[in-house]
Amino acid sequence: TEIYTLSLHDALPISLNQNNGESRVLLPGDDTAADYTVEVRVLYEPVEPPNGYAIYVRATGSADSVTGYAFQVDPGYNRDGFNGGFIVRRVDNGSEESPIITAAFSNFGISRDSLPSVQNITITAEGNHFTMTFNGVKVLDFTDNRYSTGRVGLRRWGNDRVVFQNLRVR
Repeated sequence: TEIYTLSLHDALPISLNQNNGESRVLLPGDDTAADYTVEVRVLYEPVEPPNGYAIYVRATGSADSVTGYAFQVDPGYNRDGFNGGFIVRRVDNGSEESPIITAAFSNFGISRDSLPSVQNITITAEGNHFTMTFNGVKVLDFTDNRYSTGRVGLRRWGNDRVVFQNLRVR
């Protein structure tokens, strides 16, 4: 069953510049939704230095005080010898925790400078099992029990232009 759809003609640009260069939105929905798949097409135009974006899964609260999982595509992540990476963090009342799991862009033949401008993201939350694919390639696969229900949200930070299109939650 489809929970939420945002079609191409309703493209949702997340490009508001707030004081810290960050924008967040939680989509309408049911805070008790548990198992679902999020599919979204992302148009990404980085600036120097590149920043990134996130898709919140099992998110509750408000955009300013979100609690849930943040699936991040972060070209600016340079810890652990990474030059950009895929990251999942728990977020509690708007504060990010250390990553649950990370995967370097280089593991998939890309770098922060070669990220495609069109990115197709799929995130599946089923029970305590989560997966993320990037342009059809599985990049993250993990289990975690902290958050069991919630909505979907979107975030971008820095000055990168990020447009989320064809968002579908089913």
